[in-house]
Amino acid sequence: MCGRRCPVSDEADLLSLVVAALEALGVPYMVGGSVALAVWAQPRLTHDLDLVVDLPTERVAEFCRYFSADRFFIDPAAMRVAFAGRNSPSLGMYSFTDMETGLKVDLFPLRRNDPAQQAAIRRRVGLLTETPGLYESLSAEANLRFFARLYGVAEADLRPALERYLRRFDLWERRADRVGGFSKGMKQKVALIRALLHRPSVVFLDEPTAGLDPESAQVVHESIREMQSEGRTIFLCTHNLDEAERLCDRVAIFRRHIIRMGSPTELRRSLFARQMEVIVADPTQAARLVAVARTVPGCTDAQADGPGRLVVSLPDPDAQAPALVTALVGAGAAIRRVAEVEHSLESAYLELIQG
Repeated sequence: MCGRRCPVSDEADLLSLVVAALEALGVPYMVGGSVALAVWAQPRLTHDLDLVVDLPTERVAEFCRYFSADRFFIDPAAMRVAFAGRNSPSLGMYSFTDMETGLKVDLFPLRRNDPAQQAAIRRRVGLLTETPGLYESLSAEANLRFFARLYGVAEADLRPALERYLRRFDLWERRADRVGGFSKGMKQKVALIRALLHRPSVVFLDEPTAGLDPESAQVVHESIREMQSEGRTIFLCTHNLDEAERLCDRVAIFRRHIIRMGSPTELRRSLFARQMEVIVADPTQAARLVAVARTVPGCTDAQADGPGRLVVSLPDPDAQAPALVTALVGAGAAIRRVAEVEHSLESAYLELIQG
């Protein structure tokens, strides 16, 4: 399936290759010890090249067969003992090696009954739930210090982080106040700080801007973009499709199960034909110019949609728009505006759910 056709120029390429195999086989995995399940993962987030895999012994051979034996090498002995545990006297891990470049990715087994491994995973995960779940008799700072200790954050790191986040969310002056006296939006801010305080590799956010004023919501969005720029993975659960469209690299739409997934642009283009909107100066010309637009090579449809507005369907607007404009101008049209019709993510969602 992969073989010599797969370009592998660095460790990130090799990691992506292994992740692709795990996704194709439906094998849950974690990148760098942080949770990233199946197709949701962003392999670029990792600062090392370790993978923890939930790969039953009976599926090892299936995983090996996914790759071409002449290119990629997995030590069979290592595979046999891979499920004994990383810290056991046996090998407890195995390496996936590209023989052409010498690059390798180390894989470790997921051990369901290992408290140490589970604690390590939790330290790399941040979680914002629908309800804040704070101790209302404690102050905002006491709440955050308590949870930071559970995550193993050192005091030297905690003190500057607390001040940074409390100031960012405009809570610094209220840090000593009991959380029980906070508004819903203020509690949401404290819960969000709790999810970010230990700098997790993967963050799960459930409706992070619910109950927040526009200014605070903007701070949340800036924090999410900052985490993205640092290479961290964010799972954003939201009903705010405008928020999802502006923040998310990939969007999954589901009803009991995932219906469609891709970038916002990919979702829109998979559901709607690409179209150009043309606004002409003389509104009486639109109907006449429809026939002209239909003569453009590649045009699949053209309609007059209101006074002076044409909507023209083109498979590749970037390449075909110049020919469309040339034809319309040649027919005497004075064009005021030409742009590709942009369908919103909300339109794509409704098309999938209701269509």
